[in-house]
Formats: sequence, structure tokens, C-alpha cells
Amino acid sequence: MTVAPKGSPPVLVIGLTSVTFFSSAGLGAAGSCIITARAEQ
Repeated sequence: MTVAPKGSPPVLVIGLTSVTFFSSAGLGAAGSCIITARAEQ
């Protein structure tokens, strides 16, 4: 999880958290698709 520096605006913290979350989710989904595709071959 990304830790924002103290004193940052809440919007920045929420933005960093959501970007980290979505990028992790995207990588997880891509990884699942690749694993599934390899398993089907």
C-alpha cells in the first residue's frame, strides 16, 4: 500500500490509494487471464 507523506491533502491520498488499488487489480486480472489462457492450451 502506498503511504502518502504527512500533511498531504486528503484528495491526494485518496487518489494515490485508488491508483495503487486499480493497478494492482488490473495486474491481477491480467495475470489470471494469462494463467487461464496457458491452462487451456
